Amino acid sequence: MKKKIISLALALVVVLGETMLMSVKTSALSIDDASVFLKQQTASTCTLVSAAMALRRKALLMGDANWASITEDSLKPVAWSNGLLHDFSYATADYTYTISYGDVDGYGNASDITGQDKINALNNLLAAHPEGVVIYARNGANGYTEKNHAVLLTSYVNNVFYVADPAGASTAGLITIDQALRVNVENVASYWYVSNVTANNAPVADSAATAQDPSAPAAAAPAVTALDDGIVSLSKTSYTYNGKIKNPTVNVTLNNNALTRDVDYTVSYASNRKSVGKHKIVITGIGGYSGTLTATYKISPKKAKITSVSGKKKSASIKYASLAGNVNYQVAYRKAGRVKWNYTYTKSAKKTVKNLSRSSRYQFKVRGYKNGAYGKYSAVRSVKVK
Repeated sequence: MKKKIISLALALVVVLGETMLMSVKTSALSIDDASVFLKQQTASTCTLVSAAMALRRKALLMGDANWASITEDSLKPVAWSNGLLHDFSYATADYTYTISYGDVDGYGNASDITGQDKINALNNLLAAHPEGVVIYARNGANGYTEKNHAVLLTSYVNNVFYVADPAGASTAGLITIDQALRVNVENVASYWYVSNVTANNAPVADSAATAQDPSAPAAAAPAVTALDDGIVSLSKTSYTYNGKIKNPTVNVTLNNNALTRDVDYTVSYASNRKSVGKHKIVITGIGGYSGTLTATYKISPKKAKITSVSGKKKSASIKYASLAGNVNYQVAYRKAGRVKWNYTYTKSAKKTVKNLSRSSRYQFKVRGYKNGAYGKYSAVRSVKVK
């Protein structure tokens, strides 16, 4: 009888041990496990499903037991309106996840980048978001002319990007980016990423280690540093108008430390940044940084050129070459020998200055301007008033 009891006890230990191991394995599920990835249910929801996969992976890293509840159907009510919303939040029982949107490589307000610079930019995003980043090839951007499509960018190993493609025609799970449907590094124009996580009824533990070891103590929420004292420098602060977009490179330092774009901050350029005028750049903290900084640069008209000056009775007529950029003109004039200039303004490429002294010689110069940006003055021309 005693032997039977001992045998039964040992059997229970084995069964309980196997049950506990199964529980640990389930809790410590890898974010690369095949069960984490999804396929889209309709032809148009590639962005939605890619975002759902990013959230499932983020939830696993957070130790969120409800990660599997994040699906195309559960996400759609808060994230979809004839396309994936640019910014939205999704809540499980324990956490609320915020998804944000950005542009890259000349689309929207982003600078033009190609080749290794673009690879570096995508790697910087992955470094800040190990759960992955939704990348989007957009028709009409970066020379791409096919149907829009999105995939989840997950990692960069041995100089190769890996993705999860929600398209039914692509292999399930992780594949190399060259196996994805239509999306490649060069045609990526936009992206979505998990920008914030807040705890509802659970301590914040944004750590892959926590997901792998459920018994590990929850990590404290990372400290956030304000950008208020940051210093912004631009590669160039003044341009001459030529009808092309101007995107000066932005660098930010804080306490003598260089910050990294798309990891520590994002950059937003003005939408009209090829027109004459002053333009503002907004730098917004992300990751471990918060707040905003601004910088300005200007696009000025070309140097003006006076084509003719003629003296008339108590007046002078000045003509000058029309400048590109839909600019206005400032005409400066003074009596010869005087120091102080007088000014008059016009939209036209000619101007008659009146109420001048008879039989006196006057000097003239002109320049273009618009929205606070002034071009260089023309050479000074003089004429005698009748």
